[in-house]
Amino acid sequence: MGILMLPSTRWRIAIIAFLAALLLSASEVSRLPDWSVAQLYLYWIVRLCIEGIMFAGMLELCILNHWLARNRWAAVVAAAFASFVPFALAITALDIVIGIPELGMNTFGGTGPAAHGSRLSAFLLELGYLVDNHLVLCALMGLPLLWSWDLNRRTQLEPDSPQSLRSSAEPLDNISKPINGYLARLTPPITVPLIRAEAQEHYVKLVTA
Repeated sequence: MGILMLPSTRWRIAIIAFLAALLLSASEVSRLPDWSVAQLYLYWIVRLCIEGIMFAGMLELCILNHWLARNRWAAVVAAAFASFVPFALAITALDIVIGIPELGMNTFGGTGPAAHGSRLSAFLLELGYLVDNHLVLCALMGLPLLWSWDLNRRTQLEPDSPQSLRSSAEPLDNISKPINGYLARLTPPITVPLIRAEAQEHYVKLVTA
């Protein structure tokens, strides 16, 4: 079973994308002559939101894979590369719609095979221009998942799986091992030291700290 991201992890990814957008906006030295500072900030916020949504979506899909679910770094790397081409296509379309000149646009012309070749070359040039920015930003956005991975594994495992029972029993350091399995199966599980167990007819009374 895969491990889904917690809502808090998604929010952290969104916050990192937003802060990165503000940083890129503040450090932008060239903008279209008719653009205001507010338009520049809005452009980068929209652009980084698109990137964050695509990366987070691919990351959700990657960690549903059994192997990637056990290799958190591999999941982040796979999501970064899987989201790269869709992100580049979306950003290229966004730039064309709002009138930002794309790399290699001046090579377009005609309708023959040469024109199609120049369009492909322009897009490949755009991929090369975006790849370093995309990978660095994905590495930053992947940090919340890498930090909270162990917590996500404990909260998302199936209740009856052996891994879940072991994880639930881990905090019970002061409880003897023979009853760990029983205490871990209670709902909710006992996570504090057990003082004594009392027999009451058909029931067992557990007294904890």
